[in-house]
Amino acid sequence: MALTDTAIKKLKPSDKCIPTRPDKYSDMGGLQLWVRHTGVKSWVVAYRYHGKQQNISIGLYPFVSLADARSELAKIKTDLSQGINPKDERQKAKQQQKLDFHHFASLWLDYQQARITLQTYKRDANAYHNHIKPILGNMDIYQIKLSDILAVHDRLAIAGKANMAHKAVSWISTIFEYTIIKRLAPNLLNPIPRGIHKSLIEHKQTNYPRIKITELPQLLHDIDTANLEPMTRYAFYVMVYTFVRTNELFGMRWAELDFDTCLWRIPAERMKCRNPHIVPLAPQVIEILQTIKEWGLSDEYVFFRALLN
Repeated sequence: MALTDTAIKKLKPSDKCIPTRPDKYSDMGGLQLWVRHTGVKSWVVAYRYHGKQQNISIGLYPFVSLADARSELAKIKTDLSQGINPKDERQKAKQQQKLDFHHFASLWLDYQQARITLQTYKRDANAYHNHIKPILGNMDIYQIKLSDILAVHDRLAIAGKANMAHKAVSWISTIFEYTIIKRLAPNLLNPIPRGIHKSLIEHKQTNYPRIKITELPQLLHDIDTANLEPMTRYAFYVMVYTFVRTNELFGMRWAELDFDTCLWRIPAERMKCRNPHIVPLAPQVIEILQTIKEWGLSDEYVFFRALLN
């Protein structure tokens, strides 16, 4: 059965998906969508050339859409009909494009993918593809000048996206530094001078609302007396006692909890900084968690009801 965008968006790694064996979903004519254990989805075309089975990657979804992937499949089929190995053709094209800024940016994104959460990776990759690649992607990295980079910054700043403008300049600088440190481009220099952010349009940091320590008793009283569902009330209490982010709280799994040692071990892949985090659990939190467990709502997630809402 042919794939659809709706079906693709719903695909998640199965229980059988492991780093060395992604889930594979067929579309048509050898076009496949591979879903890796990290949740990353990539297009692959499987074909035979001179009797040998070969695969060729044609990009990540959604950066390469279903329609684009099918169009690329048609080009590969044309090459095969003419006796051309599409993998060889792509290798030649890569050799011609290896100095493009996008080539080095892609290497940096691949490096980042193993160091940050999937959510952060998707956010950064989307920002790169939407704001940086259209201007710098096809430029020879040796030919990029500060004025080219400022064009990226100014375009975002004029659109009222000062924060993204600063981030874009920072990412571009990081890509240059990564390329230099990894010795991917001999004698390359970073065209962005240090301290340039002081000269760019200032981004005013907005602090999240917070309460004073003296207001904490009143907060606990308000949570206790508010007209809340029990699960919502418990979620508020656990957050107050553990100081975790909302995503970490609602992602809490029973398997992460150790009632004997009163510890909550959050795995690295769920943390923003990709480091495992251990949270001590107060007696009040243990009592709340044991109460929720007795309700038997989910064998996996603690705040299952809250997730549904």
